[in-house]
Amino acid sequence: MFPNILKILEKVKLKYWKFSMKKYQKEIAVFLTLGLLTLRVYSCFAYQEKSEYLVLDSLKNKTFEELEKGFNHNKKRNDFNLAKLYLSTYLKKAKRLNRKMKVVNAYELYYKINRNKSSSLNYADSIIQLTIEIKDSLYPARGFFLKAAYYYRNGKYDLALDNYLKMDQYAKKNNNLFQQYKVKHSIGLLKNASEEEDQALQLFKEYYDFIKHHKKTHQREYLVSLIALADAYSKMDDYDSAKKIAELGIAESETSGEKLHSSFLLILGIVNHANKNYNEAIDAFKKAEKEQIRNKKYTNLMVTYLHLGKTLKEQGLEGKSIKYLKKTDSIGLEKSLIFQEMRPTYELLIDYYKKNNNKEQQLKYIERLLHVDSVLTKNEKTLSKNILTNYETPQLILEKELIISQLRNKQKRAYILVCIFVIIAISFLIVIYRLYLKHKTYQKRVDKLLHSNVKSTNHNINVKSFQSTDSEKLGISKSVVENVISKLELFEKHHSYLSNDITLISTAKKFKTNSSYLSKIVNSSKNKSFSNYINDLRIDYIIEKLKKDKKIRSYSIKAIGNEIGFNNAESFSKAFYKNTGVYPSFFIKELKKNKQNYGRHS
Repeated sequence: MFPNILKILEKVKLKYWKFSMKKYQKEIAVFLTLGLLTLRVYSCFAYQEKSEYLVLDSLKNKTFEELEKGFNHNKKRNDFNLAKLYLSTYLKKAKRLNRKMKVVNAYELYYKINRNKSSSLNYADSIIQLTIEIKDSLYPARGFFLKAAYYYRNGKYDLALDNYLKMDQYAKKNNNLFQQYKVKHSIGLLKNASEEEDQALQLFKEYYDFIKHHKKTHQREYLVSLIALADAYSKMDDYDSAKKIAELGIAESETSGEKLHSSFLLILGIVNHANKNYNEAIDAFKKAEKEQIRNKKYTNLMVTYLHLGKTLKEQGLEGKSIKYLKKTDSIGLEKSLIFQEMRPTYELLIDYYKKNNNKEQQLKYIERLLHVDSVLTKNEKTLSKNILTNYETPQLILEKELIISQLRNKQKRAYILVCIFVIIAISFLIVIYRLYLKHKTYQKRVDKLLHSNVKSTNHNINVKSFQSTDSEKLGISKSVVENVISKLELFEKHHSYLSNDITLISTAKKFKTNSSYLSKIVNSSKNKSFSNYINDLRIDYIIEKLKKDKKIRSYSIKAIGNEIGFNNAESFSKAFYKNTGVYPSFFIKELKKNKQNYGRHS
């Protein structure tokens, strides 16, 4: 019908264009042209509607299972329009047949295709509303989990926590162990975000110990638990454990069909970077990048580009490094993503342009960093601990104003130089004052060490300190506890902790017990891990030895560390500072100053 009308209009249009009435020729031509265009647009929409109607008509007789399968198939091939048609048909059918749980399933599928949009919260709320009164092992806890997951992805950790707690309430009410352990894992993620890595790691271990027995039916959850463990170990600088779990995850995710393989590659790259295996790190990051782009994992892609930039910078390839750091920033802007891990991107960019005296670019990234910090603060991105950084907000604002002044007032060089000199002088005085306060604090700590006997009951273990109830709480027989404690007493007495090859497992073998028992007994009696227990024994030993032995004071830090079982100077210094609050070099320096008091014992 429409083609015929169009042909007639074309003929009429030509006829009138040839009409001799010059007065109305222009108006008639415009009118007919608009009419022709309107009919053509209408015919296109009519054809499109007819096509969609034919698709919907072919779907209405399909089963729920067929419709869901069609939805997943088209979603996987990124044909979202057709996927939504399948899903729309599914939801209409569920409502028409009054199948409440099918409606709930449809809302969850809608949530999945809108997971990064605020509209996904509406679907989660609808799930909660529909299931709040029914008795079901999954709901409404599942709805609260979907809400919490959205808030977590968007950095609103306080709102995420509220919904995780509501999920836990219903999970316990419905006796759903899977959901209860999922809450543990989720709380662990929040603790990890607030830099409480020790507590987070414990929760991740509990979740992993549970889910590993169900990995055949819950493969994705199992892989997610491995990612969390590897990430936590990496953040705690336990790179051996992180690498081991990342490699396990890579092997298991390659055949799982889950889109998590790139997360393990990313962690492996971070571990190799930390161990200065730069080529292996870059290889892992590049592989992760391809998968993240394909699977649209933009947050992880930003982290990958950040670490690629860091790695290339350490290789001396600053030009390439800056390219990847800028990619991190551009993705964040394009996708409106802001999270704590991206912050170093701007610190590195600011340093680079500051070093190259490019004030326009330096100012640009200072403003971006200030914006990121304001959003992180507004959304309460961190739940606890205000992290001190090299670019604190007041300093950034001061530097921003200074640069703006320099750019706008290039002719007033003399005035600017005076301002810079004043700022440098004030900064220098502040630094000197802070160093003075730091020095005084260290001196007080050293004096305390010099005038106290650290070999008190700071960490010594004895059988009498353990009650029978202690062994019951540990789930270890009293005889085993007493046997282990007795061996620990001898272990301390004979200074066996000075060996450089001590591990929890090797010590447990010498004690003829298992590592789990030994770890629990040390943790319970000293409220510290086995490694911290060993380090504290070593530090207390060397403090007393340094006081009494003048000769050892002349050793290098590395040599002193080797004397008491540390493999390098860095780990020794770190353990010494953690135990005493001062570094060994400062302690030895103060000892030498006080040699009149302590030299007589040499």
